[in-house]
Amino acid sequence: MKELQGSLTYTVMPKLLHVIYSRADSCGVLDLQRPPVRKRFFFRNGTPVFAVSNMLSEVLGRLLVADGVISQKDYERSLRVVLGERKRHGEVLLSLGLVTQEVLNHYLDLQVRQRLWKVFSWQKGTYIYNTVDHLPEDISEFPQNPARTILNGIYLGYYPDKRLKEDLSAYMDKYLIRSQKMGRYSIRDFGLNLQERRFLESFDGTKPLSEILKGSDLLRHRIESLVLSFILTEVIKEGRSSGDVQTLLKTLQTDLERFKSMDDTELFGLKEDTKDHEKLEEAYLELSKKYRPEAFSEYQDEVRALAGEIFYYLTKRYVNLYSTQKEKEEEEREESRVNAEILFIKARSAIARRDLKEAEEILKRITRLNPLEPEYRAYLGWVGFLRDPSSFREAEAIVRQALDIKADSDSAWYFLGRILLYSGNMEKARSSFQKALRYNPWFTEALRELKLIELREALREDEKREYMDFFGFREDPISSVPSRRFFIRTEGLNKVLKGMAENLKRGGIVVYGPEGSGKTTLGFELLGIFSRKKVLAVFLLDPPHDGLPLMKAINRELGETDHTDDLDEEIHTFKRALTINMAKKGTCIIILDQAHMLRDSALKLLEGLTALRGLRVVLIGEPEILKRLEPFPSLRERIPTAYEIPPLTREETSIYILKRIEQAKGKISFTDEGIDALFEESRGLPGGINRILEKILLFYAHSASTEPVDRGCVENALRGGCPQEKRPSPSIAPREESVEPPERPSGGDMERDITIDAQKRGPLSIIFLVIALFIAGLVVGSLIGIIWWG
Repeated sequence: MKELQGSLTYTVMPKLLHVIYSRADSCGVLDLQRPPVRKRFFFRNGTPVFAVSNMLSEVLGRLLVADGVISQKDYERSLRVVLGERKRHGEVLLSLGLVTQEVLNHYLDLQVRQRLWKVFSWQKGTYIYNTVDHLPEDISEFPQNPARTILNGIYLGYYPDKRLKEDLSAYMDKYLIRSQKMGRYSIRDFGLNLQERRFLESFDGTKPLSEILKGSDLLRHRIESLVLSFILTEVIKEGRSSGDVQTLLKTLQTDLERFKSMDDTELFGLKEDTKDHEKLEEAYLELSKKYRPEAFSEYQDEVRALAGEIFYYLTKRYVNLYSTQKEKEEEEREESRVNAEILFIKARSAIARRDLKEAEEILKRITRLNPLEPEYRAYLGWVGFLRDPSSFREAEAIVRQALDIKADSDSAWYFLGRILLYSGNMEKARSSFQKALRYNPWFTEALRELKLIELREALREDEKREYMDFFGFREDPISSVPSRRFFIRTEGLNKVLKGMAENLKRGGIVVYGPEGSGKTTLGFELLGIFSRKKVLAVFLLDPPHDGLPLMKAINRELGETDHTDDLDEEIHTFKRALTINMAKKGTCIIILDQAHMLRDSALKLLEGLTALRGLRVVLIGEPEILKRLEPFPSLRERIPTAYEIPPLTREETSIYILKRIEQAKGKISFTDEGIDALFEESRGLPGGINRILEKILLFYAHSASTEPVDRGCVENALRGGCPQEKRPSPSIAPREESVEPPERPSGGDMERDITIDAQKRGPLSIIFLVIALFIAGLVVGSLIGIIWWG
């Protein structure tokens, strides 16, 4: 039996795949462990063909649900059959007619590949590789080409970008040369196009790597992925060697003999035998880093072989000392795992119907049965918080325990962010949502929370308004920050949202309405529609108005940190992110609020971007956005559908106001006439309703009034007056005060003076008028008499 073992700190997964492939053992098994995660890969002739994992997120059923192949209900139904009939999940899915054999094979193949790729990011963990006589007969083999698996895993972002750049930095001044013998690989294995093949030919030992990278027209990330893949697979090597080989060989041989003569405590520099894993690991890493094979890549095979022998010897001694108990060979019992998954589905269903007590009881049960499953623990903390928000500290501690087990759990980071947001820790909440998006770029709910924080800061609504205490509001009922607690799905909005979701499959859309119509709120609701779908969303609340700044802002939202003043380079960066997202079967959607403010250069940029596959654009703005698009026929053609946000009806206005007051737990009432006046003045625009409500609430708080809001109160508030004050107590004598007549809204000072002067002269004017009529009668009578009598 041949054995390889060591730490993934030094031997990354792509390199390990290359080493195993180079050995070409007929059958082999690779065990990887980064507690609590365990994975096992089966190899035939050095090629990975099958994989098992103890991570629930990697099971076949969840892959099928995530891609929409089967529904959540079908998944639950199939699990019950698996449990009852003791069959494999794939067999059950076929027997129930939920998938075809072709679809099943595709996802089993994808499952092996993704389980491999997810180890590319591990920077800690141990591996043990053994050769075996034969592979299990009950596995279905799906061979993964090592060269293409390594290249695509790095290119698609499974290998951390920061680590990629660090690894290549050591080679920037090296003169690399293509190996004459590529071992078991061929150019075809990497799937290179013509331009990439020519790039490989440029490694002739005449230029350092830095110059080769500068001279290539390929996208930067693609180049870096190719170079690292070629280095790890030894397709290219350093053309120069250095040092006295014989002296180095003698030194290494002496070191190996010396290590073999030491006991464990001497070898690792420990004062006494210890079971402290961290101290032992630190000692091992410090000792073995001098002999890791990568440090001798520039030397001849003899030197590298001896250094490798020392490294593997140290690793073996470390593993034997550290292991206080042997790793369990058997996988967790299938019945227990399936039972836990079914219970977890029940818990999530209970959460959806707000039966939090039942959900908590189920989660406590499966957490006791599976204490190392982070997803169960994260949901337990979240449900505890939903049941009793005042216990947020206990909930936070439980969610953090889940993150201690699995630091890349996107749902746990999201739950933690929501809890921190409730406790008022804005910055830590923001950081948590950012981490949720880092581990799952399709997590639109986390993006929604980040954008709400951004909007809240822009509107400066963190300060408590002065009417809050008077009315006993728990939250501001007229906040401009969108809230699902306040949102009402009117018939008109439902129609718009449904149409938006359907038409986005065919192209971009425009959403328009006047100021205060709720355009931004609709953008946030659109993010909610994308929840649990493979959507890479960009949502800019106040996008830059010009082309280059807009492209930079979009890339920044996608996590790109390297920016230039070259628009073409920024577009290339975006195309790379879009290509990677499409390779993972995702869709990219860019939502731009205030789109009517975009200048021609920005619209011209969007005209080019909308031609890209896998991208949809949503423009949200005021009605003039339609005219702004007219000079760009190609853009208008790719964004064919426009939706106008309808104003609220009178009935919807009533629901809107009363729901906000009710949800905020305030004490204020409205008469029907008061609602009528609010509707008439606001024209059914939510922004207008909020502005009028703010005036009413402020005036009522100033005068300490508790009277219902009627039409007079609304009109008085709009004129800047105060509501009618409370009647004084009988024990207090009222003061006599003169009451000025209300100012006429249509007249100015001159008109008012004329009116008042006319009122003062009223009686005298009547007398003059009577006398004038009497005299006129006498004159007319005299004239008639003269004419009659001739």
